Amino acid sequence: PGGPLMVEGFTYIPHRFALGFAEAPRGDDIHWSMTGDNQKLYRWRCRAATYANWPTLRYMLRGNTVSDAPLIIGSLDPCYSCTDRMTVVDVRKKKSKVVPYKELERYSIERKNSPLK
Repeated sequence: PGGPLMVEGFTYIPHRFALGFAEAPRGDDIHWSMTGDNQKLYRWRCRAATYANWPTLRYMLRGNTVSDAPLIIGSLDPCYSCTDRMTVVDVRKKKSKVVPYKELERYSIERKNSPLK
C-alpha cells in the first residue's frame, strides 16, 4: 500500500528490523521486516508454519509403509500454497501476479527473464 510505514507517535529510524509472529493453526507464522530510506519497506521475509514442519517428515515417515505416507503427511495439515508460490504486488500499477516455485527457481539460476517484471 502507498504511504508511510508508521503511525503518528513513532520515531522512524531507517535500516532497523522488526519481528512478528503468531500461533497459527499449523504452527508459528513468522514475519521479519526491515525499514529502508524514506519510510519505505526495504526487506520482508515470511515463514509459514508448513515450511517449518516439512523437515519433521523424515522422522515421522521412518519405519512406516508407503500406504501410511498420505495419513502421516496429512497429519501436518500442510498448506502447499504457503510453500509453493508467492504473490508479487506492483503497487504503482495496482497489479499482482502469482509466481510459482519453478519459475522463481528458474529465475534464481538464470538471473534473466525475471518473473517479477
